[in-house]
Amino acid sequence: MDDLGYGQLPFDKGSFDPKTMENREVVDTYKIGIDKAIEAAQKSTPTLLSLMDEGVRFTNGYVAHGVSGPSRAAIMTGRAPARFGVYSNTDAQDGIPLTETFLPELFQNHGYYTAAVGKWHLSKISNVPVPEDKQTRDYHDNFTTFSAEEWQPQNRGFDYFMGFHAAGTAYYNSPSLFKNRERVPAKGYISDQLTDEAIGVVDRAKTLDQPFMLYLAYNAPHLPNDNPAPDQYQKQFNTGSQTADNYYASVYSVDQGVKRILEQLKKNGQYDNTIILFTSDNGAVIDGPLPLEVVNKNWPPS
Repeated sequence: MDDLGYGQLPFDKGSFDPKTMENREVVDTYKIGIDKAIEAAQKSTPTLLSLMDEGVRFTNGYVAHGVSGPSRAAIMTGRAPARFGVYSNTDAQDGIPLTETFLPELFQNHGYYTAAVGKWHLSKISNVPVPEDKQTRDYHDNFTTFSAEEWQPQNRGFDYFMGFHAAGTAYYNSPSLFKNRERVPAKGYISDQLTDEAIGVVDRAKTLDQPFMLYLAYNAPHLPNDNPAPDQYQKQFNTGSQTADNYYASVYSVDQGVKRILEQLKKNGQYDNTIILFTSDNGAVIDGPLPLEVVNKNWPPS
């Protein structure tokens, strides 16, 4: 999940308690009451909260960086990104060194079907502007982003790829979606399209009768998030702020996408033999205050 700082709150239900929040400094960015913000936050992740309750929550696990490129590089390599010269998104977009072994390569070597769906952001890229009359407020609409061949997902351990190579993509009508190496049209809301692709991967693995590794990297709720989500997500939220409603609706679209994938795994008889890991690619907001309870729980003061 591309949370762009959603992880600023530790993933603990107690964080969404009004009495707890009364003792914290809360930046009123969206001009909504804290009670409405808490209600929306709780409502946006029912499936993920259920996974947490039924599974294991890592209270001493960390992402490697506050922005997505280095953090994703760490997820793929299992190494601190600074060890191979990736300190920023700019470094990531110069391509993760080809000498680094990626996680899916290990799965491939053991007979797994491997697929990546969604955000890649680990390639040396080039941006080709779209015509000016097609450009929009969403800067992700203004370029088609291509990956250099050596850094294509299929050359880093994935049998199949559908998604985008840049830091983000538009929620509707993206010009930068690829299936393997071919551009493909956007179909409706991007979270739903990625969920459909993920379900296709699950079904394909069943047909092939192979174990599988699926790396699903949703775009949501990455900014800019100006456009409302489809009604089945958007209508759940009424905080008094359109911006906040758009944000929570995009989070909810991910939650409901995960729900659909879990249902498909159960339908296919794959659920009991599947390990499901959910994480954000971002740490806390770089220029935001560090929540006190995070310091007390996890991070030693420095």
